[in-house]
Amino acid sequence: MNKKENSGYIKTHQMIQKSLLALLEQKDFKKITVNDVCTLAKINRSTFYAHFQDLYAVLETIEQSLESALMNAYAADHTLNDNIMSTDYLVILLEHIKENSIFYQAYLSDTASSMLDKSMEMLQNQIVRPLHQKLNMPERYGTYYFNFFKTGFITVLRQWLADGCPESSEQLAAIIVSCIPDFPPELFIF
Repeated sequence: MNKKENSGYIKTHQMIQKSLLALLEQKDFKKITVNDVCTLAKINRSTFYAHFQDLYAVLETIEQSLESALMNAYAADHTLNDNIMSTDYLVILLEHIKENSIFYQAYLSDTASSMLDKSMEMLQNQIVRPLHQKLNMPERYGTYYFNFFKTGFITVLRQWLADGCPESSEQLAAIIVSCIPDFPPELFIF
């Protein structure tokens, strides 16, 4: 059995993640140190570094786990249609974000912007760009459209989380969908 399959290793790995999430409830990600995580997890620094390069790596591991859970939630919902910007898709996403709000407040902060940028690039390449191609939208216009929507969407999520998610996921999904213009396909054929 290798080190990463060892139950002690797995428990420590998970404890480091839980400790970071617990600290995120108390203070901003930028103010958390490796020593803070080690103290809460009751491990030494060398143990931390045997698991993670830095706190960003811990955050990225949590993000990958949550991304997998979100994809499973999408796969489990058989009522979804081809419109990825429908309220059905958004409600699943917003519920997921709300349930994991501590993580997402840190993830959507400026501190973690490179991780967020990487996720948004994946979203654009794997989902949005093919959708724009189906609509015959020129790639450059699609990029502008995506960047405009992405910035607004992230800003809305940050505000919603900062305010304690006062609207239900359904209400916020309806607000977001109402902001998306319906472009006639002929607008994009040149």
